[in-house]
Amino acid sequence: MNQFDTVSCRIIRSCLDYANAKNIDLEEIISRYDYSYELVEDSYNWVSIAFLNEIIGRIEKEGGKNNIAFEIGSDSTTRNSWGDIENVIKAIGNPKPILMHVEKFTAYFIKIALIKLDDSDANSITIKFADSTGEYTNALEFILGAMTSIPRLWGGNDLSAVRFRDKTIRINFSEDPSFFDTSNDYKKFSPKLLEEIILGLEKTKKIIEHKNGELEKKNKELEKAYKELEHNVSLKIQNEKMATIGTLSSGIAHEINNPLSFVISNFKSIHKYFNVLLDSIEDKSKLPVDVVMDIPTILGEIEDGLSRVKKLVEDINYLAHPGTGERTPIEIKDIINTAIRLTSNAHKNSINIIEKYEHRNRLVCTPSKISQVLINIMMNSIQAIKQDHNNNNGEIVFSTKEYDNNFELCISDNGHGISKEDLTRVFEPFFTTKKAGEGTGLGLSTCQSIVASHGGSIQLESELGLGTKVTILLPVSEKPGNDLSLF
Repeated sequence: MNQFDTVSCRIIRSCLDYANAKNIDLEEIISRYDYSYELVEDSYNWVSIAFLNEIIGRIEKEGGKNNIAFEIGSDSTTRNSWGDIENVIKAIGNPKPILMHVEKFTAYFIKIALIKLDDSDANSITIKFADSTGEYTNALEFILGAMTSIPRLWGGNDLSAVRFRDKTIRINFSEDPSFFDTSNDYKKFSPKLLEEIILGLEKTKKIIEHKNGELEKKNKELEKAYKELEHNVSLKIQNEKMATIGTLSSGIAHEINNPLSFVISNFKSIHKYFNVLLDSIEDKSKLPVDVVMDIPTILGEIEDGLSRVKKLVEDINYLAHPGTGERTPIEIKDIINTAIRLTSNAHKNSINIIEKYEHRNRLVCTPSKISQVLINIMMNSIQAIKQDHNNNNGEIVFSTKEYDNNFELCISDNGHGISKEDLTRVFEPFFTTKKAGEGTGLGLSTCQSIVASHGGSIQLESELGLGTKVTILLPVSEKPGNDLSLF
């Protein structure tokens, strides 16, 4: 840098951010001027006006727009390109004390005093550009765009700027000042106070910003490596799932064969009964009523067998290809009540269902998949309670809590429980403690896959004779309302 470096890198940073958003490459110009990205991205450095003008010219050429400097200045308030100045302006929350000291404000963008305060009143200021050469037109247009868009920093509307033939510009603003409160009393801010605040922030944060730049570069490298690792892990998990299914294919065939066997056998019986009915139809008085009565029962068994086959195949397909599913915000109580209703035939009049809700927010999830999890766990609890024939006070408790942006759902029962040896294997595909024909061993492994696909975890605690507790942790994805106050 030298005495001719008159343009703040706060403007250059804004140009770089704008160009990056438009996919415009400025590296060749930066290298030709013997600058570096580290230098021009530091808002405390200064560069030449020729460098700025060439940067603006390249953006105009590749973007197909003329007079782009004003737009870049206006756009810069949404990109945090100015460094500590933005933080101070955000704290002030009112354009009047800034614009009344416009010369002090513009000194943070160019070293030459080319903007003069010509006139002011309660609702406007009039400024004049003092650049007779036109060399600083881009810089001045940038500053004008930045000034008129200052209210964006605290969510307000842009100011209006009116150009006159005598080359003066009037910026209008409404007088509605506030400083960390809701009163309408005007607060006067000393330019010296603003300068001291900015200098203090610059001294304490310059080193941090420099280090943040290095950390950001490292973070990008780590982020890239993490994405590659995440992709590889996903492939590995998927391959392991498929390998597990392949290794246990004989077990799957056995489970499918059982229901299919009695389905085929019952169809043969129907065929036999049908022939009997045909033979006896000539003498209706001898119609075998008991045979006719058996037909609905046999059809029911067929339906049950086919349903078991369908459920088994569905569970296997999900384990191999869980998919993503459409996710929507939903109240967890609705999913729990659905699970209770769908399993009512298995627990009504025999098991007490208790619900304890302490959560506040809804979940963004795939409702059908979370319902599948709760139904699987609930059926396990029902069967565990009924396994203990002396248990006349069966109880299943649903409870919810929220902490650290996590949603906790617990399902506990006072059923038979699980031994320590079996507890370590409950999430293994095809492992089951149920009798042959009563379970496939895919319920909890499927639950684990579903919960993991939602970014959560599932844990199981159990002891023989004392029941089982299943804890599901899911990230809270949507809140009904946030406190947006500053303090």
